[in-house]
Amino acid sequence: MIQSMTGFGSAQVATSLGNIHIEIRSLNSKQLDLTVRLPKAFSALENEVRPLIAQKAQRGKMALFVNLESENNVEVGFNRILAESYLAKLSSFASDHQLSQDNILEIISRLPDVFGGGVVPSDEDQKLVVR
Repeated sequence: MIQSMTGFGSAQVATSLGNIHIEIRSLNSKQLDLTVRLPKAFSALENEVRPLIAQKAQRGKMALFVNLESENNVEVGFNRILAESYLAKLSSFASDHQLSQDNILEIISRLPDVFGGGVVPSDEDQKLVVR
């Protein structure tokens, strides 16, 4: 177990996904208070990362930050169902109030969660992050 509760560490590794930069910070605290920030593509791994850290640290206020810089495996997502819902609501509103619908596509493309993107990890890449 780690005895000191105050510290800082960072590491960087090149993978097939791109460069992964990991930083961990800890401060003195009576219990283990852990914050984990992972790239969106790896958010499902948070429940696996937390116990790994808890095995090594009994207490302290800790923060783990993982950043991924990648030019490969990037995919843009489009939430068609949400966009169609926005379109129906905005079109209805515009019709009810005699408003122009000329730029409705531009408006919809800027609304939350219509477009998303991120790195699509392979199974092998996920194993690299967890170990």
